[in-house]
Amino acid sequence: MIEDFIIYALAAGSIMAALAGPIGSMMLWRSLSYFGDAMSHTALLGIAGGILLGIGFNAGVFIMVVMCALLFAFLREKKIAKADTLLCIIAQVGLSLGIIAMAFSQTGSSTLMGFLFGDILALTIEDIMYILGVGAVVLAALGFIWNKMILLTFDEETAMAEDKRLTLLNLLYMLLIALFVSLAVKTTGILMVTALLIIPAAAMRHLSKTPETMAVKASVLGVLSVFLGIWLSFRFDLPAGPAIVISAAALGAFSFVFKKR
Repeated sequence: MIEDFIIYALAAGSIMAALAGPIGSMMLWRSLSYFGDAMSHTALLGIAGGILLGIGFNAGVFIMVVMCALLFAFLREKKIAKADTLLCIIAQVGLSLGIIAMAFSQTGSSTLMGFLFGDILALTIEDIMYILGVGAVVLAALGFIWNKMILLTFDEETAMAEDKRLTLLNLLYMLLIALFVSLAVKTTGILMVTALLIIPAAAMRHLSKTPETMAVKASVLGVLSVFLGIWLSFRFDLPAGPAIVISAAALGAFSFVFKKR
């Protein structure tokens, strides 16, 4: 009989992987691969802030990643620097401030490791319901703006010049990524979020002719990675988050065999 914590881990991981497929695919199409990395790094500051302020780390992470997404959107709009440069700065400053803040919060090393690498095997049914509820909102919102975001992908400046509302949709998409990152902290962990977003999407890009096909295939590969990673974790006593990422990389590499054929 499968233990409850394994079922919870598979459920949470599958939900996150299914969400990561379309979000990560759009990130690749729009050359925003570093965005998830920057948001995940600043999540550590949100965790520390949530602990210090007594509002809980979920609220702290969400507030912080949203603030960073808004900051990036503002700086990008003002053309302060190129997008990848801005994201690199935000990621490193956020991570550094987060480590300093964690020192003040007096969080134990084991708890910190859980945040960094995820603790998917320690989730409860309440966590699953929270992830499912928020995930449904993210998926619905992404579906609503999907076609417009595809338009932005091909000619962002022209599209925004013709329709100013697209600027708000672009911001909404960034906020959805931020919300996904806040959910992923407890599953794959801060340092693994970008891998869950990018690896499956990148692996399926060469096997897909449309963004929609790529999103679906990336979700399927992500879910398979979760099942394989959790099995490896349980079978060989490995950290679950890293095992999932390695599984995604291995399955992604295997997909290139089909490309050559």
